[in-house]
Amino acid sequence: MKSELQIETTEYSALDADRFSEEGDHDKAIAIYKELVKNDRNNADYLHNLGSEYLILEKEDFAEKYFIRTLVIEPNKPQTLYNLGLIYLRKQEATKALKHFELAEEHGFDQLSNLYFYQAKALRVLGKFDQAEKVYNQVKHAGREIDALMGMANVKKIRDKNDPIFEILESHSSKQQCGADIFFTLAKIYSDTKQYDKAFNNYEKANSIIFKDLKDNTKIFTRNIIGIKEVFSRDLIEQFKGQGNKSEVPIFVVGTPRSGTTLTEQIISSHSKVYGAGETKYMSKICKNSHELIQAKSVMPYPYNVTLMNAKDLNMLGQRYLKNVNKTNSGKLPRVTDKMPANFVHLGMISIMFPNAKIIHCRRHPLDACLSMFFQNFSDVRSYQFNLNSMCEYYRGYVGLMKHWYSVLPGKIYDVFYENTVDNFDAVSRDLIKNCNLEWEDQCLEFYKTERSVHTASQWQVRQPIYKTSQFKWKKYEKHLAPYKESLQDIIDDYEKELAACKNNYAS
Repeated sequence: MKSELQIETTEYSALDADRFSEEGDHDKAIAIYKELVKNDRNNADYLHNLGSEYLILEKEDFAEKYFIRTLVIEPNKPQTLYNLGLIYLRKQEATKALKHFELAEEHGFDQLSNLYFYQAKALRVLGKFDQAEKVYNQVKHAGREIDALMGMANVKKIRDKNDPIFEILESHSSKQQCGADIFFTLAKIYSDTKQYDKAFNNYEKANSIIFKDLKDNTKIFTRNIIGIKEVFSRDLIEQFKGQGNKSEVPIFVVGTPRSGTTLTEQIISSHSKVYGAGETKYMSKICKNSHELIQAKSVMPYPYNVTLMNAKDLNMLGQRYLKNVNKTNSGKLPRVTDKMPANFVHLGMISIMFPNAKIIHCRRHPLDACLSMFFQNFSDVRSYQFNLNSMCEYYRGYVGLMKHWYSVLPGKIYDVFYENTVDNFDAVSRDLIKNCNLEWEDQCLEFYKTERSVHTASQWQVRQPIYKTSQFKWKKYEKHLAPYKESLQDIIDDYEKELAACKNNYAS
């Protein structure tokens, strides 16, 4: 039976759909285009426009379906090829994205500044920084000079304090309504040239621009942690022991953002039997929607509904996760890394859902981890990342939750200290691979040569051989950090003791 909205759409035309789209009513536009497609299945324009509406709403799977149908009818439609490129870039399939951008240009796509911009972004993801720089030059010549300069600054280090890029970006940054991106870029190039006070000043400007428009959700995070600790007690973990999905496929790499998760995943996924899935949201989505998925349907949200689950539920949820995480595992490799840092929140659920999964906890000096988050222009916005006071509160909550997991999951979590990885790279890498129950392969030491998409902030760093310049980077900004250092001093003291003990073990 048709819905009321679908019945009404029979009175509308494509022009009406376009009008609704321009007014921001994309659901209405979709309803009209669906009706038009139903009556004219081979109309490439209707199919393309329907896909475009879904793309605006960030419903990539639906958009992809209609764009593919469009190309069956009109294989060389440039706008459709370009839009598919955008979808594949969002879905972390950078090679497919590049192919579609090239086809779009070949068949006459005329918005070249946009095409080149995203083409360069795809090349960055694939670690092809020299090519990306050349394409950013095309972006510049196509009329987007500032975007091009910011892009180029992020694919290489700026060495010369007199580089013209400083004057151009500083001049642009003084304009009204200037966004955070330019201040993040200025901060990065001041840091490149060792002008640390100017760098910190620009990082503060960039973060304040973003934070002022956000609702600080740090206290919500703290409350959620209390609930998770209450539910995932040692008794509950014991109750579910031996249940869940028996798969040994997943390797979860967790920690805070900027704690070394990308480096750790890159080392592991350089192994011939491991597919690096990158940062996925599959675990968090399964947890969030679990009340609708388990047999005992309940209004109780996660994590409180875990007490209603049984072995069949856990196995089913595990199967759902494996199906999703393997979607892009085209080589059908037997092991898969998921390096979503925030999965540290879900270690209790992971342990009962996948009792045989590996959990690797990446750790880094608290001030380096916090400062590195503050220095990063995250696309997936979390309010704590853009304010150092909130970040300290978040970090304390993270440390407290990890202490809980160590208590209720003894021997389950494998720690990797970033500083120890840098200082004892060969030995740490071998131990890491051994912990994953994999045979050693020498290419794991040449992780920076591994050809795979990296969509995180560390996409430049993991293409370089191991280096030590990011260790204790906070000391370069120490005079700006006094209140935050004081706030975390007990945590810093504990970390430094544990790190020293770890390094002593490797020295002996």
